[in-house]
Amino acid sequence: MTITRRSLIGGGAALAGAAAATIASGGRGSASAPIELSAQELEALDIPVMLSVTNASKGDLEILIGEQAITFTDKALVAKLARTSRKAVV
Repeated sequence: MTITRRSLIGGGAALAGAAAATIASGGRGSASAPIELSAQELEALDIPVMLSVTNASKGDLEILIGEQAITFTDKALVAKLARTSRKAVV
């Protein structure tokens, strides 16, 4: 089975929220970042978004937004994604 970036976009809605929270906090994963997004932040996410963990041990992530890629490091977010993925039924 071949998985492409485009095929994952449709199923990446759950991760888009995590990506949005990270974008809103400037990629720092700050605990003080607001939980709800502003109207402007939601409008910015009115395009396909996908979050990819590129190096879990280092906490490296990549957000694919439209045709752009933004890389950042957030070990806490990677840990949360790993814990959440263990709960997923495959």
